[in-house]
Amino acid sequence: MYATYSLEDDKLRLYTDGRLDDETYARVKAVGLAWAPKQECFYQVWSPAREDLCLELAGDIEDEDSTLADRASARAERFSGYSDHAAERAEQAQKAVSAIADNIPLGSPILIGHHSQRHAERDAEKIRNGMRRAIDEMKATAYWRDRARATLAHADYKALPGVIARRIKRLEAERRKQIKEQKTSQTLLTAWDKIADDATREQAMALANYDHASFCFTRERYPRDHDTYEGAMGLWSALDREIITAAQARALALPLHERTVAWRTRWIEHLDNRLAYERELLADQGGLAVDKKPLEIGGAVKYMGCWLEITRLNKSGGEVVSVSTKPHPRYAWQRSVFQVTDIKEFVTAAEYVAAGKPVYAAAEPVSPTPVQTLQEQPWEALEEAAENVHAVSALELFPTPRAVLDRMSAWVPAYLPDETRVLEPSAGTGVIAQWLRDGYPQAQIECCELNYALAEGLARAGFKIVPDGLNSDFLEYRPGPFYGLIVANPLFSREIEHVRHMYECLAPGGQLVSVMSEGLFFRSFHADTKFRSWLEEVGGESETLPDGSFLPATGVRTRLVSIIKGQTNGD
Repeated sequence: MYATYSLEDDKLRLYTDGRLDDETYARVKAVGLAWAPKQECFYQVWSPAREDLCLELAGDIEDEDSTLADRASARAERFSGYSDHAAERAEQAQKAVSAIADNIPLGSPILIGHHSQRHAERDAEKIRNGMRRAIDEMKATAYWRDRARATLAHADYKALPGVIARRIKRLEAERRKQIKEQKTSQTLLTAWDKIADDATREQAMALANYDHASFCFTRERYPRDHDTYEGAMGLWSALDREIITAAQARALALPLHERTVAWRTRWIEHLDNRLAYERELLADQGGLAVDKKPLEIGGAVKYMGCWLEITRLNKSGGEVVSVSTKPHPRYAWQRSVFQVTDIKEFVTAAEYVAAGKPVYAAAEPVSPTPVQTLQEQPWEALEEAAENVHAVSALELFPTPRAVLDRMSAWVPAYLPDETRVLEPSAGTGVIAQWLRDGYPQAQIECCELNYALAEGLARAGFKIVPDGLNSDFLEYRPGPFYGLIVANPLFSREIEHVRHMYECLAPGGQLVSVMSEGLFFRSFHADTKFRSWLEEVGGESETLPDGSFLPATGVRTRLVSIIKGQTNGD
């Protein structure tokens, strides 16, 4: 039998060679140690009583060999195994259902009264039960996979500087509490020690009035006839009811407060060790953002894509513990007070003024989560793909098929100079933007998208969202003639306005290539005939796409339009 302690999670672990006898097991349970079947040990957060028992049973307490990350990894691997097994069971259940269903002719009814009725009804029930099992196992697959990911994410979360700083604050508060209790017990210990053996009951009661210790005064140990109560009672009450004398009160109080002082001293020493470890860990993680430069009124805190100006520094004990800011420009109901441990990025007053006091922060791509270290199985990959499909309500969202992109390749230039600005307006799911990024890695690909969820997804994919990293209507975007290439699949209901606005955004010599509906090129509506005249004036060209190019999303006939700014039919 041996015991270990880990500073990382502040837990004692007691490893046994075999089954404990009943008496030892009762003592282990009495101090709160719980059994961890996968680690094959008893564990619990440190306390003096638990440390004493571990020392008594094991003789010594060693440092824990496994780290928090090791245990999290092992736990995640175990959960991942559970998920694999559930996926296998789900697949088996589906195969069993298919084996029964494949033998039933399509649309064949159950013939009531026929000799096949009972067999058909049994098959139908088996199919229903099999499908229920498959669904349950699929849910179990997702549950255990999420548990595995949450385990790894939680381990990484506990190592964040802000989280470490909050742990330090809790430990400091607990240390102050233990010091206060220790001083109280020490004062009472000194006072009781000064009580003489022949002190009067009134003198003892005066001191007991400040001592809240209680005991059970049994009639066997404290014989009396006038009072039959034997439950818990304070010293003052026991003196007042003449159950004990002043000398007996002193004899009870002294050892109690001696033990309390020693107990609190052990807690303080333990908390000092914990604080030293956590402070060193915080320093290794680079400390808090507020440790690198001062928080100032007039500076700004970055929150939800915006810079919020600091209006007040909130202090406690002479130190800044939080800041108050102006309301969020887009979400005024959001919080405007930030704890220093929650601030990840901020600027000083001088930096904020030098930057022109921006309101909106530049969008940053979201880093991949650390849970990608898990080994994915084929079934898990299928489940992950299903989870990553998000239902988004977006007006006229028809992602551009690969065949249409191949036709666009014949129109766009084969090469663009470095840092050329390229735009996909109404970018949707970013199919064209990704195609452009693959074809022009040296160019600066930008996207404009009205739908918030789609714009957020584009930002996560690493695309620059214009303007200001926020979702917006392309027709309200006024960048000036800066873009060298614009490629689009705009909303069919506003395609004329979109194409003409794209033309305005092109730099001289820049090119736009856009999908448009075929109806524009044969309808006699005024807007359509006017657009065709304008397209001819600016030297536009077009190519009809094959029927059904956007099926199954839509059967609308389409064509590609290309315009090079500055080129006319006479050129």
